[in-house]
Amino acid sequence: MLTAVRDILSDQIYVSRDLALRTFQKSLATSQRSRASGNLPLINDLSDREMHVFQLIGSGLGTKQIAHALNLSVKTIETHRENIKRKLALDSGRQLVERAIKFVEENFLPPQKGQSAAGRKKKVVPFRAA
Repeated sequence: MLTAVRDILSDQIYVSRDLALRTFQKSLATSQRSRASGNLPLINDLSDREMHVFQLIGSGLGTKQIAHALNLSVKTIETHRENIKRKLALDSGRQLVERAIKFVEENFLPPQKGQSAAGRKKKVVPFRAA
């Protein structure tokens, strides 16, 4: 509880270890479903760290926030972003953000009542490393 309070007071995001593990397990299951269904096939080419950075991008965090949350340098996160763009055949940072948000929305957010997945407003789910 103390860690959560400290993180929140220092303008960081806190996610319980349990939620982080469930999210990670869901991402692994999603990755297997994506491979089987052909949905976003290039996602499977990302390393575990790249996938984590990709999910954080999709959750609305910027490069500096991701670097701070993962205790990595901004340059390291920028390198991960470039590698992700290359592996996903994306041309710009904007395309990366759009693809990451779409991935998070499709795989981690429950559908809202009365709306299809395609019709709901964009909503991000921030989380940090446990």
